[in-house]
Amino acid sequence: KIMADIVTESEGSDVKISQNPLLKSGTKADQFEWVCDWLGRMRLTKTLDSLLEEGEDILALAAAEADMAALGLDTQQQLEVQFRAMENSDDHVHDEHKAIEGIHSANVLSVRFLDKQDEPLIVTGGGDKIIKVTNYESGETTHSFSDVFIGPVVTMDVHPTHPKRVLMGSMDAAHAIIDLDASSHSVVAKFKDHRKHVVRTRWAPNGKLLASASYDGEVHVYAASSDASDATYSKIKTLTFKHAVEAIVFTADSQWLIAAPREDNYLHYFHTETWKEKLVNMNASGDEHVSFTAMDLTMSPDGKTLLTSTDKNRVIMFAVGTSIQARNFWGVENGQWSTPRSCFNLSQSCVYTTSEDNNVYIFDVGTEKKNGTKLSGHKGVVRDIHRHASKELVTTCSYDRSVKIWM
Repeated sequence: KIMADIVTESEGSDVKISQNPLLKSGTKADQFEWVCDWLGRMRLTKTLDSLLEEGEDILALAAAEADMAALGLDTQQQLEVQFRAMENSDDHVHDEHKAIEGIHSANVLSVRFLDKQDEPLIVTGGGDKIIKVTNYESGETTHSFSDVFIGPVVTMDVHPTHPKRVLMGSMDAAHAIIDLDASSHSVVAKFKDHRKHVVRTRWAPNGKLLASASYDGEVHVYAASSDASDATYSKIKTLTFKHAVEAIVFTADSQWLIAAPREDNYLHYFHTETWKEKLVNMNASGDEHVSFTAMDLTMSPDGKTLLTSTDKNRVIMFAVGTSIQARNFWGVENGQWSTPRSCFNLSQSCVYTTSEDNNVYIFDVGTEKKNGTKLSGHKGVVRDIHRHASKELVTTCSYDRSVKIWM
């Protein structure tokens, strides 16, 4: 069959292998030897080194998948036991603690706690293109960056081990790393690899990688030169998609980068050593119909589940690396042009999720229902939400130009 295929494919080429007598006579061993020799001469065979390298990639990928299975891929039944133990938990925020207005002269588009600092600080990005650090107890702005971007600051993420470093992205297609150390307050690095809005920036939990996602359909990945606070960063990978990318997140072990492009029923998992891709269908039935877009991805504190906010009034909790829909939360108002954001409480017994009706709803993971409490007070759509790393505090920012702290 191989030789017949070669004859067919070589018709009209310079190599007249169809005239070789071994194709009509000789032992099978002779024929096999001739075919191998011909493949070698035509450079159609792989070298031993290339095969070994490919094998190492496959083994590394298999090992990573096994690690993922050990860490997070509980069965539906196992997750159910875990969730049921969390039913009707009350360890979530209830009330507005602080409202801060006037930080920005335009809509506040992104916010993060600087939760490993000695002071009660938040960092915000606004439609006024300015980045500000504010003491959320006093309301005093301690520092301001006005010359980093020429567009609104729409996304940010705090470094996991160097908490004074913040990765930010802008609608001007740039993203940057800002050092908020009181002695420097400097721009560590600025990247201009995208052609459209940078809508997501994320650090890997081990701090060795960072990624940016854009409406240009690309995700760029960068590696740190070291673990030191003065590390430099260089681009190591570009991932390309057919449509705009709405969300990215790294798994808890930093071994996978997950991307969610528009008009796609798959979550795209990329192994961060081999960059092999694993597709995970978000449809429970396994069909190819695209009925929603994953707009926001948030990893659970234990790394086992992936919270996925959609543009169809629905938040899905997947078992990491699988199509298992461990939970579905309904009852928010988030349509095609929404920018929903979600996060877990500290014990991951509850989920906070934004809604286009200006509220943040709290869902009980155990019962899969709203727990009767919602965070109300914003007069515009809530654009971002973040939970403190060690306290049950939540911060939100809104198109009403305010920032709120909830406890």
